[in-house]
Amino acid sequence: MNENMETIIIVSHEVQRFETWQEAFYARAHIRHEAGILTLGVYRDLENENYITGCVLCPSVITAGFPKEAAWNSSRQPAMRLTTFLADPTCGYRT
Repeated sequence: MNENMETIIIVSHEVQRFETWQEAFYARAHIRHEAGILTLGVYRDLENENYITGCVLCPSVITAGFPKEAAWNSSRQPAMRLTTFLADPTCGYRT
């Protein structure tokens, strides 16, 4: 795998309250911007308004945070627990 390839991360998870999660997500927009990460979209499930899917474009596989277990496991990311996750997200990576 070429570590310099652009990578799209698709993350889905349920949160306790969408509005609280959204506020925390956008409060960290400057961090993603500084890393060159572009938010492509944040979407809510039609049947469960607290189940979200987000898509971000990263300039490289390295920026995307591989290995994904280290990047997305909430037990390793205290800030993630503050955004009201009910469980660790399901992540997909596309290059």
